[in-house]
Amino acid sequence: MRLLLPAVVDAPGRLLPFLAALATTAGLACDPGRALGTDSRVLDAVASDAREEGKGRPDGPPGACQHPAVTKSCAGGWCRVPAGCFTMGSPASERCREPYGKKETEHRVTLTHSFEMAATETTRAQFQALMGYLPGPDPGWPHPPCTLPACPVGVLTWQRAAAYCNALSAKKGLEPCYTCTGAGPSTACGVSSKFGGSEIYNCPGYRFPTEAEWEYAYRAGTRTALYNGPLLPQLGCHGPDTNADKIAWYEENSSMQVHPVGQKQPNDWGLHDMAGNVFEYCNDWFQNDLGVAPSVDPAGPSSPQDPDGRIVIRGGTAISSAALLRAAIRDDYTSDASAGEHVGFRCTRSLP
Repeated sequence: MRLLLPAVVDAPGRLLPFLAALATTAGLACDPGRALGTDSRVLDAVASDAREEGKGRPDGPPGACQHPAVTKSCAGGWCRVPAGCFTMGSPASERCREPYGKKETEHRVTLTHSFEMAATETTRAQFQALMGYLPGPDPGWPHPPCTLPACPVGVLTWQRAAAYCNALSAKKGLEPCYTCTGAGPSTACGVSSKFGGSEIYNCPGYRFPTEAEWEYAYRAGTRTALYNGPLLPQLGCHGPDTNADKIAWYEENSSMQVHPVGQKQPNDWGLHDMAGNVFEYCNDWFQNDLGVAPSVDPAGPSSPQDPDGRIVIRGGTAISSAALLRAAIRDDYTSDASAGEHVGFRCTRSLP
């Protein structure tokens, strides 16, 4: 198992905490001092102003495709996200940006398909009910596992998680997006040849979100670092963050443990835990820089960019710093290696 994070891997299947690495590579570079002091009234005002600045204004030049109004439309555990345009990535001025070299270059993205996304990360109960088994614990994980039925399911390869999305499609009578062989823990999956590249948006069944869909869904019309506001300036890139506390389980409030889903404040689409708790698989092969060119329905490279077959993961985890909860932060994981307790997923489906 090898997760490309600010982490130290000392053996296959063993991911060690990365707090020291984060403090030295991100925190020291981003800490501007404490010019605003620690008055909670000042902090709340800063967060409120930045949050409002990130909403309520068009994302794009006049006459261009605009971001739609953001309203919550959720039912049966699924939330609708309408098609639209947004600016993906982060501005050069964003605090704690690109702490590990994986580029967050700003570029314009148009998504022409509305989609529905699970309101929470897939739980252990949901996975067991549909697949008939639960993944075993990760013996190399150094933190206590979350074993309650409402905890996110983890210790899954991307391929075994894709099989869950396929099973959900079959349950609803929809054409699957992935081609799978084997069963149970031995399942191997890949994107169906019919839905390669941008055709994934035309798949009727359930699938992982593309990286662009994931960030669009996370942001919910905001342009700040977190979906409820900025990283608070005087706290730097490492340490407690008032905004992060409201929306995410992360290193400062989680006791370094994954928690049951849906306990933190959702974004304005109604999506919970987009920041923190567990990383979430996306559909795209990873590439280090998405570039500056505008794109329509992007789907990532057509094949892996490295021998390890690395797939995009997003969202940060219960052992992440606040800096790794940002909307634009990008990471990756080997698609055929079993991930630890802190990598999960949620399914998405394009809407007609």
